[in-house]
Amino acid sequence: NIGVKHNGTKSLVRFDLLKNGNDVDVWFGGFEGILYRYNSQTKQVENIHDFQTIVGSVNSPHRAGDHGLTGICFHPDFEANRWLFVFYTPMVNDNQNRVMKLARWEMNEQYQIENEKILLSIEAGPFDQWHSGGDMYFNAQGDLWLQVGDNVQNDRGNTDKLQNAAWTSGNTTNLVGGIVLIHPDNSAKGYSVLKGN
Repeated sequence: NIGVKHNGTKSLVRFDLLKNGNDVDVWFGGFEGILYRYNSQTKQVENIHDFQTIVGSVNSPHRAGDHGLTGICFHPDFEANRWLFVFYTPMVNDNQNRVMKLARWEMNEQYQIENEKILLSIEAGPFDQWHSGGDMYFNAQGDLWLQVGDNVQNDRGNTDKLQNAAWTSGNTTNLVGGIVLIHPDNSAKGYSVLKGN
């Protein structure tokens, strides 16, 4: 049984587990973009990496809401490829559109995170702040499933397309409000799309 209580993150939203010798470490993070590791051997919480999310942007004139670091997931073959997958919204300048990114990072044996590879960039508006999603899961075949939120408040009576899910999750021409299924690999794009998707 694993129980971790940590006051460093104000909004714990995702976690994953990673083997550490005969033990299991807990990796977790929240909207503000800090990735933490609970070291099961030392019983200490370690600050691993700051992804510089929009929540950490003190100069941002807009609330970040559900944006920030919203997904982390280790590749099933992590010991061989050292891949960590992150779904997050990085900082933006005033009035720039937010971009939700699915990125693959490499983590060396000293737990330093480097070599970001952007797999998907999903553009949002400059003011929207809701339902970004971020749940991720690998199946037995090494396929990555990513849940992307509708990115609105679900105000169905609103004619503004940035505030109405009919224009986001109801729109089949974008990736907002749906399930993304890809197979990460070493290709230039970083993934392949499964047949039928």
